Amino acid sequence: MKLPLIGTNLRLPCAHLSAASCTIYETRFAVCHDYRCALLRALEQGTVDLATAQSKVKRALALRSDLERALPPGKGVAWERVAREGRRPRDAAAGEWMLAAAALRLALSRDFADPVLPNDEPR
Repeated sequence: MKLPLIGTNLRLPCAHLSAASCTIYETRFAVCHDYRCALLRALEQGTVDLATAQSKVKRALALRSDLERALPPGKGVAWERVAREGRRPRDAAAGEWMLAAAALRLALSRDFADPVLPNDEPR
């Protein structure tokens, strides 16, 4: 997954991401420190109220939990496991985790990610 960020792309997962936490949070890079997702910017600008923002975060976390439960057991965070499972032949059980992954991706792109402009390309 790539997110456009100040003229560059941020590859996820970051090498400093362990489970769901930054291992260098106190000394993280300026680009990470300064990053504001679309939802946070909307909250700061007053176009979204706190209750709505919290509801969207809660929903995204629930969708992530749904995906974790639907994925076959394995090592790594959900997106790593989705990528790994996506390269395997699909069986009937794959439908559940594929739907869970699609629902989470949709929520993340709708509520958190910046829109990708047509001229944004990987660098």
